[in-house]
Amino acid sequence: MKKFLAQEAVLQTENRPLKSQLYAHNFTSVSDPFCKCGLPQTPSHFILKCPLLVNERETLFAGLRTSDLHLLVQNLNTVDKIQFLLYGDEDLDNSLNEKLIELMSHFVKV
Repeated sequence: MKKFLAQEAVLQTENRPLKSQLYAHNFTSVSDPFCKCGLPQTPSHFILKCPLLVNERETLFAGLRTSDLHLLVQNLNTVDKIQFLLYGDEDLDNSLNEKLIELMSHFVKV
C-alpha cells in the first residue's frame, strides 16, 4: 500500500508541479518560484496557506472531517501534515487511505 501511495503522490505533483520546486531545479519554463498570490509556491504554501485556494482547502478539510481523517491531521506539525496528506499512512486501513488519495487528488487538480 505504501508504494501505491508514493506513486500516487508522484502523479499528483507531476499533475500540478510547484513552481518553487521547478525553479530550484532550473526548469527553463519557470521564470520565478512564486504562486499567483505572490508568495513562494512551496508544498506548505500550496496545500495549507495559499489565500487563492481557501475554498478548495475548505472542501478538502470538509472531506477529511466526514471520514474522521481530520482527527489524525489536526495535531500534526506542518511537515508531518504535508507528508500525511500526500502519502497517507501505512497504518491506516485501505479505505481511509483511498479516501485521502481521492480528496488530495481533487485538491491538487484545481
